[in-house]
Amino acid sequence: MAKLTFFRQQRYDRAIRTGIRLDDELIYHRFESRSEEPDPGLLWYLDVIFRGDAVPNVPDEAKNWLTTALGAPIRTGLERYAERLGSCEDPDDYPLDWEDFPSAPPGVNIAVSGSAVQRVDAREMEEVIRSIAENWDVIVNGLAAWQPREAGIEQR
Repeated sequence: MAKLTFFRQQRYDRAIRTGIRLDDELIYHRFESRSEEPDPGLLWYLDVIFRGDAVPNVPDEAKNWLTTALGAPIRTGLERYAERLGSCEDPDDYPLDWEDFPSAPPGVNIAVSGSAVQRVDAREMEEVIRSIAENWDVIVNGLAAWQPREAGIEQR
């Protein structure tokens, strides 16, 4: 059974790192820096984890599968999650775990896990999740194959 993880993170310097891991091996990646003064501390991160017999176990199939087979179920599930965050009575106390993806295809379990520093409230995370949902295909298709040697970075 394969495990595929889509991740997106924002740092204090507003840089965003997005990627896909297949069984904990980085296969796609993108880093968008918006600051000349780096600060790598994380403001928030969000992982969308796919497990099951229907999850592809070949890197070349992962991106296409995430946008074609899972595009609609992910967008719908993340929108429901964002709606839930928007309805939190206490914006400083909210869940960052979600598993309610009723339209997931058979053989696929989807779970969201994340974290945010205390100063990021539920309304901000609602916007983050809604943006990921609305731009799912663009974000996933914008990822490049991971080339650790070319990037000068070793895989962790």
